[in-house]
Amino acid sequence: AQKHPLQTISYIDEIHHKSHNMIIAMDDMLWSIDPANDTMDKAIDRMREFAGALSRRDNARIELRADDDIRTLTPDMKIRHEFLLIYKLALRMLIEEIKVSNVLIQLDYQRPHLHLTLFSTEVPPDERSTRYFRLLEEMKARAQAIHGTLEIQYDDRGAAILLICPSIF
Repeated sequence: AQKHPLQTISYIDEIHHKSHNMIIAMDDMLWSIDPANDTMDKAIDRMREFAGALSRRDNARIELRADDDIRTLTPDMKIRHEFLLIYKLALRMLIEEIKVSNVLIQLDYQRPHLHLTLFSTEVPPDERSTRYFRLLEEMKARAQAIHGTLEIQYDDRGAAILLICPSIF
């Protein structure tokens, strides 16, 4: 530690970051397996809680809208868990990686599909970080695990991330 103080600080920061992420992942898992959280109403509350924390930390405006029909749905534990993780990854990608400051999130239920759309009118830069690609690959893998479809679109009107989960209820 005394011979290489900068490298030591770097290691400590990495340990802190990985430990923090592990605690969050464990909390998400425990939340998902709790039978008290079996409804989309509880999932939407969790989504709002995460958006609020991210909004305060990164000074972003995040609005979540959900169809009333969605609140009574009861997805199975695996679907609910993966869906929430994809949501969190997508929102982090927009706020932390692409650096947008305004996101509209829309949840719709069109039998038998649940649609999650995250949209920002801010045009993302052309360059992408390594973390951006890791988040994208993780979202794709999680969508595939629940037989969902994930699309990310960019144009001069902004950025959109769309998740469609078929037959999840």
